[in-house]
Amino acid sequence: QPDRLHQLLQKARENNPTFTVLQDARGNAELQRQRALQGRYDVTAFLEGTTFPVGSQTYDDRFQGWTVGGGFNVRLNDRRVLEATRQKAEAEIRQFEAQIEAEELLVRRRVTTETQSVLENDRNRDQILELLRQKAEEFRLRQGAYFANSVNIDQLVDTRSGLASSETVLASNLYNSANRESRLWLATGSAYELVGLQVRSEPPARGR
Repeated sequence: QPDRLHQLLQKARENNPTFTVLQDARGNAELQRQRALQGRYDVTAFLEGTTFPVGSQTYDDRFQGWTVGGGFNVRLNDRRVLEATRQKAEAEIRQFEAQIEAEELLVRRRVTTETQSVLENDRNRDQILELLRQKAEEFRLRQGAYFANSVNIDQLVDTRSGLASSETVLASNLYNSANRESRLWLATGSAYELVGLQVRSEPPARGR
């Protein structure tokens, strides 16, 4: 169902660490871009102070005194450096966006494929179980006929082989479903939840 598939894809976005890493990297590149656009000047404020707890009282008047100073530093950044930084950040943003899109397409394909396979195996299992029931009943009747000397041993063995073949098909169906479900867990990030790890996207920390 489309709604259920959408939920699985959303779960993958939240729990798949690849999405989180790429989104955080894109956010950091965007911060670099914004700094390059707004960073024409670097302005730094400072405050400093000094105390004089010991000294010669007769030498000067700084004994047990203090001094305080402060000010601003303004630096004009090189526009060529800022432009190069901006271009580099924008190239990284495009790269990360392309990787995010490619990862989303890959996860969407995996989730869709594995989900459809699990549902198809489930539908086939009903038919396999019905066939298995018929084969078991056929073997039970053939076994009674054999002890009544109505059929020979080869006919009984053939019936038992048919039953064994149906059991093998059922085992293969269950194994395939379990394998598909494991892949689906990995694609949606449920495997990380299973071991107590959860990945949540958070805005990248702003630099100072």
